[in-house]
Amino acid sequence: MTGIEFYTNGHIISDADSMRQKLGALAKQYSATSAIIVTDAGISQLGYVDIAQQSLQEAGVEVVVFDTVVADPPVEVVNDAITLARSNHCDLVIGLGGGSSIDTAKIVALYPNDFESVNDILDLDLSGFKKLPLFAIPTTAGTGAEATFVSVITAKDGSKKAIYTPKILPDGLALDAESAVWITDTLNQRAVRIAEGGEILETVDTAPEGVFAVTLGGEDGKTLFMCAAPDWDEASRKSETKGRMLSTKVTVGHARTP
Repeated sequence: MTGIEFYTNGHIISDADSMRQKLGALAKQYSATSAIIVTDAGISQLGYVDIAQQSLQEAGVEVVVFDTVVADPPVEVVNDAITLARSNHCDLVIGLGGGSSIDTAKIVALYPNDFESVNDILDLDLSGFKKLPLFAIPTTAGTGAEATFVSVITAKDGSKKAIYTPKILPDGLALDAESAVWITDTLNQRAVRIAEGGEILETVDTAPEGVFAVTLGGEDGKTLFMCAAPDWDEASRKSETKGRMLSTKVTVGHARTP
């Protein structure tokens, strides 16, 4: 028999509006007094940081925000986040956003250890390192960064570096179920926004064409782009080779990712 080891998050919350309603209380369970929220500019502009910050402050936790994470975060960006956390004596780290924000937060949570730059620990055995309490609040589905013990960053030479250690597995994980998802309803010639449980919150009719792919975009994240074709039947679409891109404004934008 082959043995295995399995690591997972210590505390997972999945509930409607959980960030607003429960983040502060969860922070107090870890005796937090000062938190750093690690995120990107898009998430900050959409108001998600304000929600997290309010929940924490109402629980008596001071908050600083680092919102300049970029995709595949360079060492310099991660070092800047660590500097902010150290200067404010943060005792809780929160990664809010996509994989890059959460990966950055994972390394920030190691700042109590004696190192000046992330470069200093890239090839070290981190099993003896201390880690601050670390929460992950993903705004996207797909990266899985909130449930893994790896962080991928960009080294000074431009290469991708990965830090692997169970030390950086998030302690708390909040899955905010308030946001719904857009899907295609090709047979009924429409796109629909569906909440958890299947309730339809919003529809966009595309008749007489069927829609077979949708995505949110635009500067404010509130433009729904739809690939439409004259016939919902896939074989008919291929034989006619017709299709066009439709777009319309919707009420709720996407979460944006770094």
